[in-house]
Amino acid sequence: VDCGGPDCPACPTCDDGILNGNETGVDCGGPDCAPCSGECTTQLINSNDFNSSYGIWNDGGSDCTRSSAYADYAVGGTGAVVRLRDNSSSSNMTTDDLNLIAYQELTVDFTYVASSMDNPNEDFFLEISTDGGASFAQVEEWNLDDEFVNEVRYFETVTIPGPFSANTQIRFRCDASSNTDYVYIDDVSISGCVQGVGSRLSKEVPAVLSTKEIIRTVGLYPNPTRGQITLSFVMQEAAQVQLRITDISGKLIRQEAMQIDEGTQQRELNADHLSAGVYFMHIQSKDQIITKRFVVIQ
Repeated sequence: VDCGGPDCPACPTCDDGILNGNETGVDCGGPDCAPCSGECTTQLINSNDFNSSYGIWNDGGSDCTRSSAYADYAVGGTGAVVRLRDNSSSSNMTTDDLNLIAYQELTVDFTYVASSMDNPNEDFFLEISTDGGASFAQVEEWNLDDEFVNEVRYFETVTIPGPFSANTQIRFRCDASSNTDYVYIDDVSISGCVQGVGSRLSKEVPAVLSTKEIIRTVGLYPNPTRGQITLSFVMQEAAQVQLRITDISGKLIRQEAMQIDEGTQQRELNADHLSAGVYFMHIQSKDQIITKRFVVIQ
């Protein structure tokens, strides 16, 4: 569809050196190509929308709060969200000890909105400990005016390579300058790769056929979802777009082609027929493919 011939891009093949089509790695994986060497099986370890409890997460103290009073910063504007502030010893939330020895790689998905951060040195971190919290190593950092601006929602996917231990902890930590500097965190899911590390898809995967980018600011929420999921994106110009949903093995679940106008777009998709697990949403124009990862829970 929309490929091949003199006027369209070449159709995806299993030897074109590009991650495209239903492949899960470059020229491998999915229903049409040979399996990727050491391709992983992804398992959902935990997910939490924080509406009812912290779950496996623990608040660090007075500078960490889970509350529905901040619902404006929750996905969809309803429910509870975790707020971190300041840069004190309590400006964090940390998981319980997790036995992750079996996993070669972790993926942490979450969404956040920062508010009232007021200088470039204000940021927050994702950190990991493999010694039960005695020490933490920084995995990723988000800085004001670099990775984010205030009052804008972001969706993040972070991959953490192993090895891991039987008392692994994951921590979000705020590094602001006062009690009036905030980051609101919601919809955190942790998944793990077993049976070898495969080709990973993170953030907006650059499976791009050319350099012309007309699809931007792609978001999927709520993520994880129990049913309905909203896809939002911005079109720089009107174009035909194909939406595809695949499972972790690359099997095609849903496909739809449509003509999209310029501007901000939002589409409601029904995911309640999907089994619990990890899926990928592929948004493709003539010159661009963006892939977003989402989790379905029961």
